[in-house]
Amino acid sequence: MTGGGPGGPPLLALSLAGQSFLLHGDDVRWRDVLAPRYAPFRGEGDAPFEVELVANAEPPRDWHEIEPLLEPPASTTRGATIDVGTAAFRIAIDAGARRARVEAPLHRAAVDVLLRHALSLLLAPDGLVLHGALLAAGGAAWICCGPSGCGKSTLAGLLAEHAYCDELCGVRREAAAWKAWSLPYWHGRPAAIALRGLYLLRHGAQHRRLRLRPAEALRRLLREVRWPLLGEAAGAALANLAALVREVPVWELSFLPQADVWDTIAAGEEIGA
Repeated sequence: MTGGGPGGPPLLALSLAGQSFLLHGDDVRWRDVLAPRYAPFRGEGDAPFEVELVANAEPPRDWHEIEPLLEPPASTTRGATIDVGTAAFRIAIDAGARRARVEAPLHRAAVDVLLRHALSLLLAPDGLVLHGALLAAGGAAWICCGPSGCGKSTLAGLLAEHAYCDELCGVRREAAAWKAWSLPYWHGRPAAIALRGLYLLRHGAQHRRLRLRPAEALRRLLREVRWPLLGEAAGAALANLAALVREVPVWELSFLPQADVWDTIAAGEEIGA
């Protein structure tokens, strides 16, 4: 079954953190395997990043066949090109030409890897990608950051009406303000909302937040950035992170898994400042 190849109409057009992606494939079934995660983020924009999808195997039938797709990939860089892959898939990214090729089984795993790498590169001029859940209300957003197990998905589940994504999100500086963008990981619905603050999560015996000085916030947030693989882009992302912690409040948040934690998250800046 053939699909939209390079130069033809895309199988899927996406808008992620203000970046446009056009996904072309050699098999129309790519659309079906990608839609459950990416369909809410359909959209088109200027200067799209073109992606060619080439199926090298049928869809995995069970966990035994999915597991190799989830192995941590190895990566190499040469100039503005990046190769990322495992035994199951290969991704070639040409950052300068804004295009990539994915050779993989008909499953979303390799496309997830590609788009996360591409976003970290494309956002570097004015933003970055953070490991965080995006919570928002009333035109204000908070990003809750931390490694796996710190409580990102727990908060998103407890505060479902305020949650827009629970694993990765984008931040971009627009004029004199920062905006938070939801991404489709692991679950997400589109949003681009003014960023009010950031939280570094930890489990605790009560809800409590402590304002961090910019230097401490920078040190602790370094590990929560999805860093671009290219040196120039990584340098730009670091500069953006330094500006972010100077201009946006960052707190440490200890919390119990209770819905009333929202009152602490959305409180005024004077608490713990």
